[in-house]
Amino acid sequence: MANREELIPIIERHGITDYCFIDPSKDIVTGQWVRFHCMFGCPNYGTYATCPTALPSLEVCRELFSEYSLGILIHTTMPYVDKESSRAATLALTKQQLALEREIFLNDYRKVLLLGGSTCKLCAKCTADGKREDCVNKAQSRPSLEAMGIDVYQTARNFGFPIRVLKDYSEDMNRYSILLIE
Repeated sequence: MANREELIPIIERHGITDYCFIDPSKDIVTGQWVRFHCMFGCPNYGTYATCPTALPSLEVCRELFSEYSLGILIHTTMPYVDKESSRAATLALTKQQLALEREIFLNDYRKVLLLGGSTCKLCAKCTADGKREDCVNKAQSRPSLEAMGIDVYQTARNFGFPIRVLKDYSEDMNRYSILLIE
């Protein structure tokens, strides 16, 4: 069983201040419609090794969430400057959260797993063509919450976090990630 008090200083040491603890088996809201939004709304659908085409079914994802008693829902706000700056900021955020995942793992939480706040940005261009086995960063690439079928809007709103559809690029983005811990 994960010890929240033990995790708080680790989380904050990594510069993460806007988060809450959740019960993944009860608090993560999922829906098949989320994956359909990937299929019929994302221009990159099927090109990343972390896309739904390379991931298990929604039922298997839900089963995974049920195996965890604790999660950390992490909120980050970032401005959109331009495509390259946004990619760099997302990459930095991913590396920060992967370092957190690793430290938690090294504190004897062997089942810790990060679900990212965006499509994988570890490589400048994904060459896996939607095939997990062709990913060159298997140890660090993580699926986004949406790729796992998570309704990020409802999950975030259930904990009082801000999130809404952005009207234009002048608005700050609310990004969410989840660390599953057992």
